[in-house]
Amino acid sequence: MSNKYSRIYSSAKFMYVQTFISLWFSWSSKFKIDFRKQCYICESNPKFLACNGTKIGISFRQSNVKPFETPEPTAELIDPCHRRNDRAFLRFRADLPNENDNIRKCRDHLAYLARKRLGLTRANDILNFQTETDRTENLINTVDEKCKDIIRRFYCNEYPDVLMKKLSIIFKGLSSNHSLSAFIPFRYIELFMSILNEIKNGDCSRLNLVSEFSPEIRDVLNAAQSNRNNLTDVIAYKPAAPANPQHGSYNPTKNGVAYYFTPFGEKQRDLPKYTMNDKAHSKNYDDLPARANEQCNKIHPDVSRKGTTYLFLWFDPKHYGHCYGFHIIPGSEGRKDPFSSAYCYLEEAPEEVFYDFSCQFEEYCLHREPGFWENTRFWHDLFHGYSHKCPYCYKSQRLAPYKGLILKYVNSSILLYRKLNILLDP
Repeated sequence: MSNKYSRIYSSAKFMYVQTFISLWFSWSSKFKIDFRKQCYICESNPKFLACNGTKIGISFRQSNVKPFETPEPTAELIDPCHRRNDRAFLRFRADLPNENDNIRKCRDHLAYLARKRLGLTRANDILNFQTETDRTENLINTVDEKCKDIIRRFYCNEYPDVLMKKLSIIFKGLSSNHSLSAFIPFRYIELFMSILNEIKNGDCSRLNLVSEFSPEIRDVLNAAQSNRNNLTDVIAYKPAAPANPQHGSYNPTKNGVAYYFTPFGEKQRDLPKYTMNDKAHSKNYDDLPARANEQCNKIHPDVSRKGTTYLFLWFDPKHYGHCYGFHIIPGSEGRKDPFSSAYCYLEEAPEEVFYDFSCQFEEYCLHREPGFWENTRFWHDLFHGYSHKCPYCYKSQRLAPYKGLILKYVNSSILLYRKLNILLDP
């Protein structure tokens, strides 16, 4: 037992982190949990991952662990490729900075048209005919050339009622400054573009196959056949650093990190320094959402609750809840934890990630390593999705088969371990 620590006006002895790690592994072995065993289905390249932090007790507040997200002094300095407003449907343009105010007005009007069509606009908020017409004309003149016709036809109510409702939901989401890739995952762009080209040439065979998976996507693709907008022109990215296993980097008792995405738990990349870290608006947002009512009421605390230290863990939510390991957070949980652990220890980013703060986590990832995360879809689990005010693209009723709450299921077991810590703490 060692290390003096202070909490409020008291001090007491506590254990080294090495002691904690040893106790953790011995405790987990009693419950038949072997972190070093890989998932026999996904092996070292998991496509579905869920993550979260969990409290391990007040006494670990001053455990000797270097914060996981701290880069080395010689780390490369990286500027963001783009910011939140650069990835939106109505995006800011570096060559026309004076147009940013107009872009904001167009977003608000697109949201107004969508909400009006959905019956969500109060009577005293409805614009008069001339004002509505002028603002719609400005919106049509501002959007990408390939999107002008679909918005004009939407405003003129030229689509069937069912499709008008679906387009209203889509336009309501597109009126925000969330990334376009949250609505159409980057990995599907080429597929969608090829389907649109086939429709243009009169071939609807693959469109009919899409309808078996999602009638909504079929209808929107059909409506957009002459209004294609290429996401590759919107989302620029820098290639991710290649995975380079660092032999000898696995040392849980020294570093407080034990991840087994690869057979030997070795670090794959070093974390660069990101200038974005110093320019962020807050711990929860680098750039604020377009409207105040889209700022989530679920936020990361600035300090750990009551001085509590956390474990951050990754799980497989699709198969049987396999745990891929953890790292100790000597302060409070933040977006830095899932980002740093995945980027440093995964060879490739997963296709689907479940996290309580996915809407905010996506922004964090795309600002720093868009090339690494380009094929990842970010989801709230079904339980936490209801408490978020962000667009519906981060949640879906079809996620029921996935165990996004897997960490909550093991909290009761971790509670037993926390009680053990209390008994050991003098």
